[in-house]
Amino acid sequence: MKKLTAYNADVQKYMQQNRLSAQKKYEIMDTMRKRVDDTNQSFESLFPSRSKR
Repeated sequence: MKKLTAYNADVQKYMQQNRLSAQKKYEIMDTMRKRVDDTNQSFESLFPSRSKR
């Protein structure tokens, strides 16, 4: 039986892809926040807490 560790190439690839996806998500969120702030609106008002997503 093969042990799953971070040293396995496929696991490293998955971890790297996951990290890149998270980084891209944060970049998109930051860009959205900046544009909303530039128009003097509330970022939270774009996503009300009781709305369906």
